[in-house]
Amino acid sequence: DIVPALELANKYRKPIVIVAEDVDGEALTTLVLNRLKVGLQVAAVKAPGFGDNRKNTLKDMAIATGGTVFGDDANLLKIEDVQISDLGEAEEVSITKDDTLILRGKV
Repeated sequence: DIVPALELANKYRKPIVIVAEDVDGEALTTLVLNRLKVGLQVAAVKAPGFGDNRKNTLKDMAIATGGTVFGDDANLLKIEDVQISDLGEAEEVSITKDDTLILRGKV
């Protein structure tokens, strides 16, 4: 349930990029509605890689931006418990069909 993260982004008027294994169904609908009705600057991208490689890449992205990795694994925080301090920051994020580039992450 990504709603708590979207609510924080809206409350603090910050654009948000969701990086996840998959964003579909209800989560995708929620993103689209927030974009259209609330005007939230939101994008979702598929996490790169598979298995442990994906987990390590997500950890690297979190470190580079000062963010937190969320998930269902026992050692990860649940997205429902997100706080503003858990969301990473970057000066610029460039997203194309094939690539996502995070520039000047803030740690």
